Amino acid sequence: MTVSFLVDFPNEVPVVAKWYFDEWAHVDEDATLESVIQKLSLSLNKASLPLAFVSHLENKLVGAGEIKQRALPEYVGCHYWLDGIYVPPDHRGKGVAKGLIEFALYVAKTMQLPSLYLRCLEHNVALYQKHGFQVVGEGEAQNKYIMAIQFS
Repeated sequence: MTVSFLVDFPNEVPVVAKWYFDEWAHVDEDATLESVIQKLSLSLNKASLPLAFVSHLENKLVGAGEIKQRALPEYVGCHYWLDGIYVPPDHRGKGVAKGLIEFALYVAKTMQLPSLYLRCLEHNVALYQKHGFQVVGEGEAQNKYIMAIQFS
């Protein structure tokens, strides 16, 4: 399995955007697949945020994720976010999420980010804890957790 920056595979933006739309964005009545594609296209970077990355197994796209800089009023002081870690159901349990998270941590450290935050459902807490994230709060919805890892 390899993890690379999405900018190196721009033809895969529509596939990743469809994953994101189907998994999360569809609940926003203003979101469209095209708007998700446009938003994801802003993440075609390697050295600045936002940036997106993808995972391939035997040259097949099997996962994606992003690191973003956001100032959310409900999360004061949380600036850098691991977001959109997604693995299609037929590739779960193969270590894809682990590879995506490890890549994100490497990039965050390389960029000298002081910390990285994420929001996840309860069933994903243990996955992120294995990589050093700790629960620091509960999110806006039941079973949503805010997790963080500090680098400095």
